[in-house]
Amino acid sequence: MTVRPDLRPDDVEPELERVLLAAAVTGTTDVDTVAAVVDAHPTAVSDHLRAAAERGIVDLEEDRLDPAHRDTVLGTASRAELASLHDAVLDAQIPGGLSIATARGLVASGCRDRRLVDVLLSAAQESVLSDEGWDDEPFELAQRAGASPTEIAALRAHVAAATGDFDLALRTSDVVLSDPSGADLPMAVRAAAVSHAHRGALEHTRMLYDYLGPDALGMDAAFGAWAHLGAGDRDAARGMLDVAGHALPTTVGRSLALVARGLEQSLDGAGQAALPTLVQSATTLRTASRDVIVPESPAALAALVAINCGELSTAEAVLTAAVEADLCGPSYRARHQLLLAWTSMLRGDTVAARERLEAVTAAGQPEMRDILLVQALTVGLARRESDVPALAQAWVAAQESITGHSIDLYSLLALGELWVAAARLRDAPRLRAHLDEADRLLDALGQPPLWSAMYHWCGVQAAILAEEPASLVPHSQALVVAARTSPFAGILAGAGKVWLEMLQERFQAADVQASAAALDRHGLTWDATRLAAQAAARSSDRDDMLTLMQLARSLQRPTFSRGSSEDEAGLRPHLTDREAEVAQLVANGMSYRDIGEKLFISPKTVEHHVARIRRRLGADSRSEMLEVLRSLNWDDLRT
Repeated sequence: MTVRPDLRPDDVEPELERVLLAAAVTGTTDVDTVAAVVDAHPTAVSDHLRAAAERGIVDLEEDRLDPAHRDTVLGTASRAELASLHDAVLDAQIPGGLSIATARGLVASGCRDRRLVDVLLSAAQESVLSDEGWDDEPFELAQRAGASPTEIAALRAHVAAATGDFDLALRTSDVVLSDPSGADLPMAVRAAAVSHAHRGALEHTRMLYDYLGPDALGMDAAFGAWAHLGAGDRDAARGMLDVAGHALPTTVGRSLALVARGLEQSLDGAGQAALPTLVQSATTLRTASRDVIVPESPAALAALVAINCGELSTAEAVLTAAVEADLCGPSYRARHQLLLAWTSMLRGDTVAARERLEAVTAAGQPEMRDILLVQALTVGLARRESDVPALAQAWVAAQESITGHSIDLYSLLALGELWVAAARLRDAPRLRAHLDEADRLLDALGQPPLWSAMYHWCGVQAAILAEEPASLVPHSQALVVAARTSPFAGILAGAGKVWLEMLQERFQAADVQASAAALDRHGLTWDATRLAAQAAARSSDRDDMLTLMQLARSLQRPTFSRGSSEDEAGLRPHLTDREAEVAQLVANGMSYRDIGEKLFISPKTVEHHVARIRRRLGADSRSEMLEVLRSLNWDDLRT
């Protein structure tokens, strides 16, 4: 379209001039938009715009004024005219939604209005949270429209934390944190606190909430209490719980108030009253906006409580609902799946647990807090599958993760699993500093049964695997004390007592059966199976041995190998199914005792199987048999 460069403002009649000024300010030639701003009939506005198009002032196809003419039109308008028009545009457009083109026009024409800033900041937030990702333009326009640099930085930090970009969240929040009197401080503190929590640095999160102070915490008081409780500071946690109880009656406020109540309930008695409260918190938060950021998902917190009190079905239900609702956004997807994998592992369903674990690791590198869960799951699965080489490899990797992770109340499940694995490898002293910190933390909180029972159960297991009965006693005693108020701790205490009696070779089969059944009822199926199998292996009475072996078999969940090689299939005609199982485990370097424990047969029976395998393979010696078996490259067998 040809533009007339010699066009001057005095060439334009007043009615057309006002239409052109409105088009310049709104950034559009849309007839209805311009008509609403100038309070004119759409037909008249359309006529003026067509006339302007014929003169080269307006490009109707591009829906805009020619840039040169736009500057001329804006340059001839007085401040009063522009201010009046800005008000008219905002009044007309904000109720129905202000377009980014109109926002550009308003900013370019010098509009400095809080209403425009709010619209642009909201648009900036929505653009980041959408699937399209970051769009800096709304932030830049908002700053030109009058937003302060700290206001922009606080919102950038908030949306960065909401989308899982914790590096950006920490960088931008630092801009705001340097001024403790700023109005944008709470938003920046929240973003930084959430980021540090994901990095496994709960102490930093706690310090940030303290920096903000109780008067400014508002709804964040619930997670201020969460951070203090996690660090073992019960008094400071209670102080923030008092503030959290007065949260606003919004959806988010109600959810966080329930978090606060659940945390308080977790410290009293058995702590089980916390579970329905926290489940309700997770359910309430599902309807909240995607931009809500919290340092811990209420669903994950509810699941941790459920696991710690032996309510695995509840943990699975709340986590499954969280996954389906994408609760708390993308930064919690891995955490919810990893905790689901944890429940599967405790039940003995190692295949389901590994599938979830592999899905998480395939999706990308989790944050530090979740990496600790990944490493604990990896060693836990290797231990339950009796894969000693894999366990040793996983333990080396786990040492790096735990070195960079501070111990807190919510990481004790992972620490406990690493402790048991380290004991299995005779390397538990490497964790001494972390275990001492965990003991100090639990003592500071008064050894609350809900948070301490599973940790002490891991202590029992570690002592058993390290063959140190004396180390078992303090954990068994701690469970006995917890059992005064916690039925679940009582079940673990009973199982610990049976284990101690087994190590001392003075156990009763009926006690083993009762303890195994109780463990199974609370989801600790793998532990129940192992208890029964070990008792069977140690029993001197044949009838008791057979009864306990049958119990172990009945408790064990059926799991399946992810595939078998052609070599294994070719060997099947020569070996029975049981011999093939034993052959694979022998090839993997397991001892007769470990094989017997895994397959619920005695070491002597394993020895007989190995002798038959050697004959069937035509091997002249054990070393020759092992050479043949190891050359087959089988997948690990999962019973």
